[in-house]
Amino acid sequence: MTAPQAPTFDQLHHAATGRPPHPDLARIAATGLTAELSVPAGTGPSGVILAWLWRRLYGPGPVIARTPRRLIWALPPRSPLEPTAGEVKRWLAALELSGPVALHVALGARSEDVGDWRENMHRPAIVVGTVDTLAAKALNRGYGTGPALYPIDFALVTNGAQWVLPSPERCRAAAATLRRLAGWAARWGTAEPFGLTLLASSRAAAQRLAHRAGGGPEAVAAAVRERHRAGTVTLAVLPGRADAQAAYRRLRGGPAAVTLLHSQFRGTERAARLADALGPPPDAGRIVVTTEEAASGLELPAATVLTFAAPSAAVEVPVLSPAEFSALFDTSPALSDLSDPSADLDVAPYLLDAGDLDVEVAWATWEAADDAGAPGPEVRHPAPEFRCRVPIGEAAGLAGSRPVWRMDHAAGEWCRAWPDPRWRPRPFELLLVDAADGGYEPETGFDPASRRPVPGSPELAAAGAESAAPRKWQALDEHSEQVRDQAAALVAAIDPAITSRAARAAVVAGYLHDAGKAHPTWQDALCALAEESDAGAIAAGRPWAKSGTNGHLEFAGGAPFRHELASLLLIDGPLRQLLADSPEPDLTRYLVLAHHGLLRVQVRDPAQILGAEQGATSDIPLMFGQPPTTLTVDLAQFDPAGPASWTAAVRALRERHGPFVLAYLETLVRIADWRASGGKDLPVNKTLTRKHCNRYKRLERLK
Repeated sequence: MTAPQAPTFDQLHHAATGRPPHPDLARIAATGLTAELSVPAGTGPSGVILAWLWRRLYGPGPVIARTPRRLIWALPPRSPLEPTAGEVKRWLAALELSGPVALHVALGARSEDVGDWRENMHRPAIVVGTVDTLAAKALNRGYGTGPALYPIDFALVTNGAQWVLPSPERCRAAAATLRRLAGWAARWGTAEPFGLTLLASSRAAAQRLAHRAGGGPEAVAAAVRERHRAGTVTLAVLPGRADAQAAYRRLRGGPAAVTLLHSQFRGTERAARLADALGPPPDAGRIVVTTEEAASGLELPAATVLTFAAPSAAVEVPVLSPAEFSALFDTSPALSDLSDPSADLDVAPYLLDAGDLDVEVAWATWEAADDAGAPGPEVRHPAPEFRCRVPIGEAAGLAGSRPVWRMDHAAGEWCRAWPDPRWRPRPFELLLVDAADGGYEPETGFDPASRRPVPGSPELAAAGAESAAPRKWQALDEHSEQVRDQAAALVAAIDPAITSRAARAAVVAGYLHDAGKAHPTWQDALCALAEESDAGAIAAGRPWAKSGTNGHLEFAGGAPFRHELASLLLIDGPLRQLLADSPEPDLTRYLVLAHHGLLRVQVRDPAQILGAEQGATSDIPLMFGQPPTTLTVDLAQFDPAGPASWTAAVRALRERHGPFVLAYLETLVRIADWRASGGKDLPVNKTLTRKHCNRYKRLERLK
């Protein structure tokens, strides 16, 4: 049987879009994405995504091997993501690639995502977002995610990642930081190829007129009306949200349709405005009033573009030093709301040219938990489409004029954001406002002066028991073997540029990662979840890795317990002979402790985290083919001043493997654990199938 013939780029482009590619786009597909590219006006810069997709899936063998498996499409800050995400989603559906290729929209609506770009790290993926949120992931400080995910996202947006920055002149600081990152990737090495492309677009053939920012909203409206032509689209670009809102109020009600579009709308309203702005204009034409930041991510069919913003000032770009970048590998300073923010490096100056980062504000109703009106701790978070991005400074002002609620994760409850002196807004944290207190208008977006109740706000109910597919109790040995096999299969499917010794160390770590679950403290808490009728059989079957319930573990005495730390103590102590299977024991030990992303470079107050005292003993049952034994707790290595400290050992690993590869190995083990826990099949890399190739042939015959 002959092998399926891969489609040409012309065939793929036609199948995705219904039209042949521009010759320049075909050239990019043939030669690859270079450090700097320019796409001609009218072609749409997002077409570069299809060029990458063809090279990654259907190019010659050597081309596939050197084409990164993930495309990171990084738009300027506060650009709308929906146009690009929607276009890519339609392309993947037309190509029947929605399964093999994941689409992830960073901080976007869940409905925009296709597949799981993290759990399926062996498959191609397209990640769309703004450059500030995406580059923060590349600095191990991903905005809008918890610290446990920082190392995974860091690994996946550096190893096997092709970055593309449309309009790099709009994000000079982030572009400079990513250039530095590309240099370090070349210096320290990555497990999969890394690429960075700055993508410039030729100006469209529209009438572009610059106007002075002065004159007020009336002068702006008069200039727009004078230049607008019936049947066409006129784009009016204002400096900021308030300016755009004021101009919109004076332009609406005329013969031409008027659409206001800026970055501070909820997803529900923004989607409708984008559809209007990108659609065909009515007979009298359409005027789109927008801001500089929102306009940079739009490909509008505008006949006239009027810019009322002042020319951009020169930006002095801060330079991230190698020492600062190395320090960011340690995610410990960001693990708690109670951490001193000054203990961690603020990466915002390396991502933004000016201004604030954003938080997410949602207006909603809920059943108050106290007389102050606070939401209960179990209140569900509103869906992304009900959230509005607001600059941190403006959010702080909003909190000073009405109750704004933040989740205090350390206390486990919603608290007033102001005047709490502990509150320092974190980028993209979620804030809640009672819909009755106003601050938002569906027609014009965020408006702190408005006191009208916000219509269309969701009612937030308390989270109840989730209905889930039936689960079964799973033995610790069985789960450990499954994670080992998933890790080995990921390495085989991806074939990363890591040594065989490092790969073997990661596979052994997958097998040993949950050894600490055999500790009686953890087993007692897990077995307490069993139904009374099953209690005897469950107790006799210890040790378990997974329960047959969705219950929450409660440890004796309310003490915290980190089973990954117990795992490390076991393989350092009575089970150390199992480390003989690892050619790099220290690497395996690190990957075991790091497999939940919380204990990595530092272990603070290990006695409290473990829930055990130095020298305490515990009986460990038969497991991994080893006889029953006793664990004696020894925490000496976690003394930072000790002769053989844990932190020093991790720094040595980082120097040996480089930060990118070390995080990648960490991610291999963690994703293997996720896949085994989710009952996923062993990964294989079979993107190109006979069905896909034959489909392109049929489409070619229909042309």
